[in-house]
Amino acid sequence: MNRLVHPFDEYVRQNDSEIRVVHAALLFALDRFPELCVPTYLRRVDSLAQRVDSSRAIKACERVAALRKVLVDEEGLVGRSADYCDPCGSYVNCVLDHRHGLPISLSVLWLDVARQLGWPFYGVGMPGHFLLGCDLGPSEPCYIDPFGGGAVLDRAGCARLLARCFGRELALADSHLVPVGERAILSRMLGNLRAVYCASQQWRHLEGVLQRLRALHPDNAELCEEVGRVRRLVCEQN
Repeated sequence: MNRLVHPFDEYVRQNDSEIRVVHAALLFALDRFPELCVPTYLRRVDSLAQRVDSSRAIKACERVAALRKVLVDEEGLVGRSADYCDPCGSYVNCVLDHRHGLPISLSVLWLDVARQLGWPFYGVGMPGHFLLGCDLGPSEPCYIDPFGGGAVLDRAGCARLLARCFGRELALADSHLVPVGERAILSRMLGNLRAVYCASQQWRHLEGVLQRLRALHPDNAELCEEVGRVRRLVCEQN
């Protein structure tokens, strides 16, 4: 690997199909935790997949139950409202260590385990609350909320969750429930960190987050300009 390039930046140059989101998320965590041993955490996630696989689940409902049993009941990976203001809730290594995190961070762990086993789960970028989707049967898809302990939701349940997130009734659009790809998931994770570090005026950490976003969106001129503004703030802060 070219050490002149950040490991995350080099990793996301691959095609989407070759990007393992949990791996990429651990790589961007190196900005905040430079001593982080990425292979160690990847092995921890691999071990979770092996434990879920031991269930020999075949039906979709059995697979959801197997994921919930290992990740929630045994590992205690759940959500806490306080994590929305804590940057640690966005770092997968912290989520594994502390057993809680943001909806998207918890979903990334569920999704990685499911994909290792070849199970057709996918990310759902609903506004305000990331979910997973899968097909339990011939009817419309169902949605899983890892933040809520692996609760299974139908479309009406998603609408109620959306209303709770924003504190008012909002129309749930079809576009809110479409599957999202690897880069979109990483962009949203980094976007959450961007908001937290901006609000807390942690400019040095914000600069690193913006650089990782630039690697995902190299043609975004606005990001380039924002990096310049934040660098000036870093100099002033020093």
